[in-house]
Amino acid sequence: VSEDSIRKDLKVLEKEGLITRIYGGAKLKRSLYKRTLNSRLTENFENKYIIAEKAFKLIEDNDTLFLDTSTINIILTEMILKSDKVVTIVTNMLDVVNVFSEISNNSVLIGVGGIFKSKQKGFNGSDTIKEIKKYMLHLILLHIIKN
Repeated sequence: VSEDSIRKDLKVLEKEGLITRIYGGAKLKRSLYKRTLNSRLTENFENKYIIAEKAFKLIEDNDTLFLDTSTINIILTEMILKSDKVVTIVTNMLDVVNVFSEISNNSVLIGVGGIFKSKQKGFNGSDTIKEIKKYMLHLILLHIIKN
């Protein structure tokens, strides 16, 4: 990627009001997590359930998964723990941890730390990434932010 293309992209993002340009780069103008996790969980629940079901079908016994701070991953964790599948789940999301505290099926939970983000109910940052990189993952389920 060239410096010119980065500058052009930054100009577009600035015009859209998403960033403020600063010396050497840019910073976000507003939070990407304006809505709380609980409000996001109920939004489009039927579609999220369908996505979780499709992801569930990809999971095999003894897989190691990374589940990030996604409402779909809360649903998916419940599906996994209510099934016969035994997996290892690596997560940075407190709600996934909470599901583990309520339901058990011999799966293993590994929580990764970092900087806590209350609206996401999870951990982020370079320390989180370093922790995740330690594991050989079979499946990674990440969220998409809709503003």
